Amino acid sequence: MTFQGLVPESREAWHVSIADAQPMPVCGDGPETRFAVPPSWMKTESQGPINSCSANGMTSCVEKCEYARTKKAVQLSRWFQYVESERFTYGQPGRDDGATLSAALRVGREIGFVTEADEPYPATYDRNRTKFNTEIKALASERKITSTISLASGYSAWRTLLGRDIGAVLLGMYWPVQLDSKGYATRVPTGGGGHAIAGLFLADTSDANGNPDVWILNSHSTSFGLNGWFKVTRSFIEALQARDDFGNVGVSDMSVPGPRVVDWTKREMIG
Repeated sequence: MTFQGLVPESREAWHVSIADAQPMPVCGDGPETRFAVPPSWMKTESQGPINSCSANGMTSCVEKCEYARTKKAVQLSRWFQYVESERFTYGQPGRDDGATLSAALRVGREIGFVTEADEPYPATYDRNRTKFNTEIKALASERKITSTISLASGYSAWRTLLGRDIGAVLLGMYWPVQLDSKGYATRVPTGGGGHAIAGLFLADTSDANGNPDVWILNSHSTSFGLNGWFKVTRSFIEALQARDDFGNVGVSDMSVPGPRVVDWTKREMIG
């Protein structure tokens, strides 16, 4: 099965959507969080036959931010996020032709998120569930993206955002990606369908110059890569940003982003 769903948009449109992104703060020296294996509470999901990758990537980013904010693991509704992203992409939902990265970001900032318990993810696209009542919309408004952060400075911004526990990276690229036997993406894809994914944590591995690798969460079930995850190197990130095919941005629960220390080992599930 070919998974896709990230709708192309012009570079200009993407940059307009992140025009108010804050610059990465100067964090100075401090502890850096790195993982041999990503936290077990971060669920690897499958988008199945639905073209909802932008929603999967967006909700995974915010699930990390929610954990940092509340110290509780939460499963956010991919269905709610996807339907509302379709609305911003096409004017109305119901097509299941995917959505833009800008639309996913706009939903997170303007409408918000509800839990998977509130709006479960269907096995196939359900056109009878594309209208949400006022109670659900009210719930969503209580949980929004607080800030976006520019990653224009490249790998160093990714490293600071993830390693200093500030937030997560929402990104898009062409698909499929090729992985080696160790779960590393070997090169930035240059064709295929568009796909959205989430950069969530630094790995405890690094390149020859000591630059930590990054854990990326995909939405093609645990059968993909390393239990649904794969790794990218500094050189991969630099090549990805040089191409800028779909864009990437940092998201955070912090209104004034800055370094912090989070205990990622607790696990109280909600949603």
